[in-house]
Amino acid sequence: MTAKYWHIRIREQSEFKKDRYGRIILRVHDIGRKGHSKRVAGILKNGKWATYSYLISKKDAKLENGELKATDPTVARTLAMIRYRYGEIYHKYDYHFGVRKK
Repeated sequence: MTAKYWHIRIREQSEFKKDRYGRIILRVHDIGRKGHSKRVAGILKNGKWATYSYLISKKDAKLENGELKATDPTVARTLAMIRYRYGEIYHKYDYHFGVRKK
């Protein structure tokens, strides 16, 4: 079975607060059209909400020469914002990406 999303991790799990079972608490928000790309947010150790990762639908972006290219305008704006705010998006393995911090 193939994955439906490209995963772009923004922060490490160690930065987030854990519940009593040792799991980080996450909430998922749609980006643009419902059921397509998503933003995953969690509670930081200081109590503020922050982005943990982005799930970019494979319907909205494709992989070209190791770089993620958006086919949807909303996702194009999101990828541009990630590059501007967090740094370069790089391909780690399979469908996982990371961000090199500025």
